[in-house]
Amino acid sequence: MFVINTAAEIGGAKHNYELAFPTHPSIEELKAEGAAVFSRVADKPITVGAMQIYDSRGQEWVDLLYESQILNHCQVFVYQDVAPGVAVEAAVPFEEKTGAVFQELSRTHRDLLTVEDFVKGLQALRLDLSDASLSNLFHRSDCDNDGYLSVTEFLSFSTKHPTLLEAAYQRCIDMYKEQQTDREVQLTHHKLQTLAEKGREKREALRAAETFEVKNRTTLHSQIGALAIAQERDREASDRLVKTTESVDMATHALEVKKQDLQTARDEERKTCCRAEEADLELASAVALMEQSEQATTRASGNVKALETELMLQKEELQKCMDEQQRCSGMHAAAETRKRLAKEALARASEFSSAMASEVITAENDLKMLGRREQDATAFARASSIEAARELATHEMIKSSMAEVRQQRELLAVEEVEARREQAELLSIKREHEAQSKRRVDRRAYDDLKEMHLIEKELAKDYYPSSPSPVPHTPATKHHSPTRSPATSPGLVLTEAERAAVFRARTIAAAAAASTTPQPQVQPQLQHSYTRLASPVVQTTPSLMLSPRYRP
Repeated sequence: MFVINTAAEIGGAKHNYELAFPTHPSIEELKAEGAAVFSRVADKPITVGAMQIYDSRGQEWVDLLYESQILNHCQVFVYQDVAPGVAVEAAVPFEEKTGAVFQELSRTHRDLLTVEDFVKGLQALRLDLSDASLSNLFHRSDCDNDGYLSVTEFLSFSTKHPTLLEAAYQRCIDMYKEQQTDREVQLTHHKLQTLAEKGREKREALRAAETFEVKNRTTLHSQIGALAIAQERDREASDRLVKTTESVDMATHALEVKKQDLQTARDEERKTCCRAEEADLELASAVALMEQSEQATTRASGNVKALETELMLQKEELQKCMDEQQRCSGMHAAAETRKRLAKEALARASEFSSAMASEVITAENDLKMLGRREQDATAFARASSIEAARELATHEMIKSSMAEVRQQRELLAVEEVEARREQAELLSIKREHEAQSKRRVDRRAYDDLKEMHLIEKELAKDYYPSSPSPVPHTPATKHHSPTRSPATSPGLVLTEAERAAVFRARTIAAAAAASTTPQPQVQPQLQHSYTRLASPVVQTTPSLMLSPRYRP
């Protein structure tokens, strides 16, 4: 198994991976495998351009040009291939870095830097240097010994200590990024609170809608019960209306029969009247004949003497008249009898007519009462129908309101799902920011240790220029210019000779600092600084470049 430790800078962050090959790979195979791995990290296709390999013998980074340079467990830094027309981020000029750091440190005076501002400013940038060391650097950089560092003196100081300047500049950038990240986190927290408040409001609205729906259901049940009662009443009224209609029909039929009987009685009465009139006429004719007979008798008796001759004739005529008078008396008696019978029949007809008239009046009253009952039943049926129609309309309105409530609940459920999804996205963004902040802090802490190591190397070199500590070579930026060189990245593994040189340089620097500024706390602080720096130095295993979780 052939293992190669690779590193690349993607999106401003360094990523370390261990690539395994079954045999010794070629440069093209290494490029293809590195492009595949870092493309998955960046979530986009990446083309590998130049590659540099760390030469442990020369202690510098060199271009990877030959396959013979590739060794087992070697360290390779991969650069992305910049496409034509894509602008490459230019390196920040040295003077601009110096001015930015000077403005960040100068708090008391605008164009001058005091020792307090220098010490507190560098310590605020979390550079692990003691007060004595920082004061010593300040006084050594103060050329005119006026207690202030001008811009020119600070530029000279930065030229002598470029690593310290680079570290301070990077700390300023990191602090600015941290502040920006804090603002983004606060904004995300505010969005989360807003979403939570909206969620609470929507849940309250949903509870109110559910309460309204329960009330509507209760009202609907009561309305349905009332509708059932009204329908039952409507059926009862319809039954009563049918019975009343049948009673009216029967009463109408009885009234028609009674009217026919009345008409028959009236016809009989008219016939009886006619018969009575005929009897009166016959009686009148009989009375006239009787009067004529009496007159004839009077004439006959007055002319008896004159008409003695005619006595026999007159007797005969008288006899005839008497017979006729008897016959007329009989006829008069028959007429009287007939008149009496006609009067009795007329009385009976009158009584029957009165009875029939009273029955007709009673039937008419019953018919009127039945008509009023029919009107009342019709009005009640109409009112029941109107009430049933109103209740049906109310039922339909309640159904539509329930449908609207269900639709509102569905909309609220969709909005709540959207709010939860947005909240989950904001939480994931917040976790990603926190993870990035944690990785940035871890990387910065590790870079602090490395940069402090390089700063102490420069200090030792300043005291003893013949110190054998090597100066790492900054890789060329013809393809890509990373924020920090690979020599100062967490993937660097020092050799035994370099660690011995660092230990000698620290010992000499501590002795020199103790001789120049005799303060009792200098030696313990340097010893403490060495103890903190010793932990990443003694790690000789190449696993420091594999994953961020192995970083101290």
